[in-house]
Amino acid sequence: MKRYFLASILLISHSAFSEDMVRVESLLAQGNAEIEKGKYEAAYHSCTQGIAGLGNTYLSQKVIDDTGQKLVLAEVSAKEGNYKVASAISCSSLSSRVFLHNSNNERGSDIKP
Repeated sequence: MKRYFLASILLISHSAFSEDMVRVESLLAQGNAEIEKGKYEAAYHSCTQGIAGLGNTYLSQKVIDDTGQKLVLAEVSAKEGNYKVASAISCSSLSSRVFLHNSNNERGSDIKP
């Protein structure tokens, strides 16, 4: 009984998180589209919202994450008004984190109860 209850909880949380990932991936696509249009400030804000939405769920013990350092540069660039650089860095970092998150989930789905 406990095993089925736990499985139900995991399915519910996975479903809720899947909806969050759809939003994060949508923000990434929006940010990349804004870069294509030359709307760098909008792109920066879309990708930073995606980064906040994703949180640290992409991390695993096997990953060394250097995107945090890059995001500091993006933030400084944005404060200086250089949204072209800020958007490129923030959207690239979000893309990397989404890739890591999806890779971690693919490996995790191989685990059988």
